[in-house]
Amino acid sequence: MFYMTMLLDELQKELKITQVDYTDVVKSILLLILNEVKKTIPEDNDTPYNSNKIVNALDYIQHNYLSPISLRDVAVATHTSPSHLATLFKKNTGYSIGEWIIRCRLTESCSRLLHTNTPVNLIVEELGWSDPTHFIRQFKKAYGITPAAWRRKHQTKL
Repeated sequence: MFYMTMLLDELQKELKITQVDYTDVVKSILLLILNEVKKTIPEDNDTPYNSNKIVNALDYIQHNYLSPISLRDVAVATHTSPSHLATLFKKNTGYSIGEWIIRCRLTESCSRLLHTNTPVNLIVEELGWSDPTHFIRQFKKAYGITPAAWRRKHQTKL
């Protein structure tokens, strides 16, 4: 997680200089992350079939993480049983499906905190959390700081 935070900080510095649309850059970074995850899938233990399941799951999550999705939704989309997909996903990414979805939402929350003045409680709703307190706990667990404090800290750097 430290590495991701460092990358976001470097990205913000670069975007300040180049004036590039942050949304497109974040999408590009997520595609690079998906590609790196794909590279880490062990070839000796995994069949192409299982590898495709992981890539398809990652792709589904990337396109739907702002909706209220679950392991079952991802499993249906990849034509896999939830338990089998959960095992494959954890084995190949090191994260559960739920953890991956949370990470995607937290990354998006950073973008919205940085580039909008939308109140945190509205961002929470837009990102699929039903409970602002749960979101704040997840954000603080990931970044070591509350969303409001993160926004103040990073907006002053721009």
